[in-house]
Amino acid sequence: EADSDKKHIARLEKDQTKLKEEAESTKKIISTLETNVTELKKEADSDKKHIARLEKDETKLKEIAESNKKIISRLEIDLTELKEEADSDKKHIARLEKDQTKLKEEAE
Repeated sequence: EADSDKKHIARLEKDQTKLKEEAESTKKIISTLETNVTELKKEADSDKKHIARLEKDETKLKEIAESNKKIISRLEIDLTELKEEADSDKKHIARLEKDQTKLKEEAE
């Protein structure tokens, strides 16, 4: 019975050693996972800040685009007015040239 108890104790000690080794391994895995979680949280925070900056930039770009549309619209109006003035000037020049021709003919 003493030999049986010794064998039983030896098995229990062996099992206990294995359990301790498994516990240490599990602790290392947990520590690694906790480190990974911490790093992922930092990356997520950084990503959130980056997204916020991009959204701010997007808003600014939309505002600039709207402003540019207004400027383009005004420039198109100005261009139309200038074309109308140029057409009027061409007609005026044509009349002046016609008048000049008449005056030359009358002078001769």
